[in-house]
Amino acid sequence: MAGMIDSHARICGRDAFSEWKKADRKPGNTEFEKIMIVCADAEETRRAIEMAGGDSRYDVAFGYSPNDVLKVGVEEWRQLEELLGNPYVKAVGG
Repeated sequence: MAGMIDSHARICGRDAFSEWKKADRKPGNTEFEKIMIVCADAEETRRAIEMAGGDSRYDVAFGYSPNDVLKVGVEEWRQLEELLGNPYVKAVGG
C-alpha cells in the first residue's frame, strides 16, 4: 500500500541491521513512503544516519529508555549531543 509510514522501526540494532539491509534490497519493498528509524544508542544512530543519507525514505529518532538513562556515561552523552546535530535526526525522546 503506497503512502504508508512506519513511525517506529527498530532496524539498526546489532541483530536486526544485517537482516534488514538484505530485506530492504529485495524488489517490491517500496510500500513505505517514510520510515522513522528509532535508535537507543550512538552505534545504532550512526547506522541509521548512514541509511538516511542514502535513502530519502528514512528519518532518524533517538532516545534512551528511562530505565537505562542512569547507566549512560559521560562519553555516551557527549556522542549523543554530537549526533543530535545531524540533519537526518528528526526526533529525540525517551
